[in-house]
Amino acid sequence: MKEFIKEDIIKYVKDYPNCSFSELFFKLSKSYEISGNRALYLRENLILWEGCTSEFNIAISELINTDQITLTALSEQKALFVYSYSGNIIKLPIAKKVMDYKKLHWLPTTIKI
Repeated sequence: MKEFIKEDIIKYVKDYPNCSFSELFFKLSKSYEISGNRALYLRENLILWEGCTSEFNIAISELINTDQITLTALSEQKALFVYSYSGNIIKLPIAKKVMDYKKLHWLPTTIKI
C-alpha cells in the first residue's frame, strides 16, 4: 500500500505544486487510512506534520530521501496564511530555521516535485 500512497503523492504534487501537508493529507485521506497517532519529523523536535500513520510517514520520507519531492519552508506569516486556509495549523511554535530544537517546533512547508 505504501507504494500506492507514494504514487498518489507524486500525482497530487504534480497537479498542485507547492501544496501544503494539510492539502495533501486531506486528498489522500479520501483513498487511504492515513490518520494516526504519529508525527512526521524532519529533525529532532522538528515536526513537518502530525496525526498520521507510519505508512504515510515512510512514504513521504522515501520520496524526500530519493529527491522525488522537495520541501520549501514557509515564513511564519505565509505559514499562517497557507495553513489557515485549510484550517489545520499545528499548535506548536513555528521553527525559524531547520535545526535540532530542544522543544518541539513545527516547520510549515509546501511540497513540490
